[in-house]
Amino acid sequence: MLVCVGTLLWAVMLSVRACEATTAPDPPRRFMASMSADSTLRLAPPVNRFGADLLSAMYAADSQKNLALCPPALMVALGTAWMGSANETRDALGRVLRLHGLDGTAAVPAFQRLAREMAGLPGCSWGASLWVMDGIPLDPAFAAQARAISKTTCGQVDFSEPTIAKSINAWAKRTSAGTVVRVVDATRANTSILMACAASISAPFDTVMTPVVDGVFCSSDGTQRKIRFLEGHIRCRHIKDSRFELAGIPCRGGRLALYVIMPRTSTSLVQLLHDAAGGNLDRWILASQTEQGVVRLPAFEASSSGSLLSAIRSLGANPATDERAEFPGISKVTRLRIDAIAHGALIDVGGEGIGSSLPPATARRPEVGPGGPPTAQFDLTADGPFLWALRDDAAGVTLFLGIVEEPAVSPAGR
Repeated sequence: MLVCVGTLLWAVMLSVRACEATTAPDPPRRFMASMSADSTLRLAPPVNRFGADLLSAMYAADSQKNLALCPPALMVALGTAWMGSANETRDALGRVLRLHGLDGTAAVPAFQRLAREMAGLPGCSWGASLWVMDGIPLDPAFAAQARAISKTTCGQVDFSEPTIAKSINAWAKRTSAGTVVRVVDATRANTSILMACAASISAPFDTVMTPVVDGVFCSSDGTQRKIRFLEGHIRCRHIKDSRFELAGIPCRGGRLALYVIMPRTSTSLVQLLHDAAGGNLDRWILASQTEQGVVRLPAFEASSSGSLLSAIRSLGANPATDERAEFPGISKVTRLRIDAIAHGALIDVGGEGIGSSLPPATARRPEVGPGGPPTAQFDLTADGPFLWALRDDAAGVTLFLGIVEEPAVSPAGR
């Protein structure tokens, strides 16, 4: 049973549905959270590094399907729990989230700013929640901090009720504008903390991407299939070295970009993910140059739903999920631990979502001068498994991150 009880219990439940932007591009913004009178913390690098680390762990556990995650939503949920932790638990969660040097006083404004930045994204629907067992007395100061971060709705959850999973999945569906329909299959009666995140986004390309039906995609197992590619002649950020080739397709008037990172023949996707961790993906993007080129990528739907507990444990979060867990800031009476982390994220390229062309009045076709189309300085075709990142370039933060192992099959290839 799920009952609202005001101040007795809380769930971090932020749901944002920003309107589609069809006018001028948003002005550049700095993604900087004011932490205290004498210090600041730039939140983008911790979010980005945590996301890359987590995706690598997810892929190591299941390398045969498309993956997607929303690092900012997970940062808000896990960061809120981190605020109520202590000792070894606090140290472990801080390392996983890369929150080096952040103290409790500074945490609230930091996560407030992160939530506000996500709330301002056109076409983004997302939520982060933390559900606590029915009957556990919560610390009032912690509940107030939680409400200050993300306008939380307070609730009491009896995890033994068979309908609780259905209620959480209904929350995820509402939160993600109907795109994420399941994040949990069932709940265990002895659960003390369950965290859930759900997110989706629509961010059309700035340049018209032309469908090319007769492309061939080679999967990790060597299977080749005919698929629908999207081809664009665009001016965008690009970099190429011995391990990978990267191109960023502008979206939302240049505010966002979908970065496609294709491993070279000598590099496996596992190695590419390993190399991208630790802040390297940010370094690659910052080192890229604006060039004219051709980009071909498959239409795909990358989504993930289910438990992230094992993946986050593999990053070093065990002290928050076993008998060592200490969350005295959440409840001084009851010993709590994180028993479940549910997550659902979806990004659609080439359908009605992110890959859709902008309306004719705003979509840009390649400019052709008297001498014909501009000479392409690069030609990138994502015809095998690749890493992608939807990034707010103005803010410097990775909004969604994932892997394409299995793109959509074109009608001609079925």
